[in-house]
Parts: sequence; C-alpha cells; structure tokens
Amino acid sequence: HFTKRPMGIDGKGSDWSNISYSSLQDMQLHFKNPEHGIGLLLGKNDIVLDIDDENIANHFTYTILHALKIPTSINVIGRQKKAVGAILYQTDDNPKHYEIQDTSGKVLVELLVKGAQKVLPPSQFKNPDGTLDQFEWRKEFTPDFQFVSYPELKEAANHIAIFSMLDKAYPAEGGRDDACHCLARVFKSAARSNKINPEYIDYFINLLAMKNSDRERENKDWSKAYNKAHKITDAKGQLLKHFAGLEEKDAALIAELLGYNKEEEEEVIS
Repeated sequence: HFTKRPMGIDGKGSDWSNISYSSLQDMQLHFKNPEHGIGLLLGKNDIVLDIDDENIANHFTYTILHALKIPTSINVIGRQKKAVGAILYQTDDNPKHYEIQDTSGKVLVELLVKGAQKVLPPSQFKNPDGTLDQFEWRKEFTPDFQFVSYPELKEAANHIAIFSMLDKAYPAEGGRDDACHCLARVFKSAARSNKINPEYIDYFINLLAMKNSDRERENKDWSKAYNKAHKITDAKGQLLKHFAGLEEKDAALIAELLGYNKEEEEEVIS
C-alpha cells in the first residue's frame, strides 16, 4: 500500500522538510524501493489540474484544453495508463480545492491547491492489479509554471468532466445525430462564457464522436448546428432524452457545470 506520508530522516516522517541531497545519485538511492517517491508540496499560487479518469487522460484532454486555450506545452505528468495525468500551473492567490465526481462517486477531475501534494517523476504508481507504472514528464519540466487564472482552470475541469460523463453514455447508432444536435442546443443555451462558441462546440462534438468511432458525426460541421440551435431551459431533460445511458444525477450535474440554474433559466425565457 503506497502512501504520501513523507519518509523523513528516520523513515517515519521526522524532519522531512529539512532533508537535502548532495547529488542526483544520492537522491536516486531512495528510488530503489518502489514504495519511495517524491512529491511537490503545493504553495500559495500553485495549482495542479489532475485528470483522474484514465479513459480520457490522454490526447482527448489535450484537445479540450487546446480548444479552451489552456496551455499544455510544459509540466505535464503522465504514466503508461494516463498519458496526461496532471499539469502544473501557477494561478491567482488562494485558489480553492475543486473536484468533480460522477454518480458512482468516482472522481473525474480535480484542482489540487496549497497544502496538497502532487507525486512527481520518477515515482511509481501501484495499479490495482499490483503492477507498477512510473511517472514521467510527458512535457518538459520547468520550475516557472505557466499562469492560468483560477476561473479558467475551473471551467476547463468542468468541460473535461462533462466530456467524460457524455462519453460513457454516448448512444448507439440510430440516436447519435439527435444526441449531437441536443448538445449543440444545451451548449448554446449555456453560453455564458466567451469560450463556448461555434468553433469550440465543433471541436467538442467532433472529439466526442471520434472517441466513440462515430465517423459520420465526426466529419460534420457542428458549428452550423450550434448557430441554428434554439435555446432551451431543460438541459437535464434534453440530455436524459438523447443520452439514454446517462444517470439522472449525472445529467443534472452536467447542467449545473454548464451554469444552468433557476435564475439563468428565467433569463433565457425572458
């Protein structure tokens, strides 16, 4: 059983913050034991976008972040089963920890902040089957973390989680076209952010179709559907109608993450 408890000078956690190494070789001695790793204690402006869902912790996350104009060129941590497991950033003062869980209680994505630890390469991760994965820098490490505002990172986390939940409920052939048009309507009515626009919706729906080997929908221009879509107020109902595999609580969560609430529904109606 691996733990994030510091080893300390005595292997029991004592005086861990004052340990120093005279050389890289000296430090590497600790990694001969697979249960020994290294972690970053996050400070005031540090923040980590942590992708917990292995199913999308890869180029799909990269694409969503690129579409939202979130940088991904440095400080990306991955391992064999999660190519994009985490990205280190700087952000606004005193950000809050944030996580999104699906109906089953599984954490999909979270933002780690001051006081949390992030495991760094070359530490190892023990899989449920007992095999080990080594953390690696998938993009160059630099101590000068790129700055992204907290609201932008929170929005990115929301969209990654939404993608994850919709992916698991993507319909079978026969209902896919209606489902994608449904998404165009849901996103258009939630367009409170300037990053939710026709170009982004085209990115998002094409990516979802690609993830599910839906070649017909993947090649469509969904920006046109977005521009033609009529506004709605019942996002949860629309999602449940067209994504039959979606749990009711997950549909409600997606609506909430997109900003649907009573006040905004009244604003749309007016």
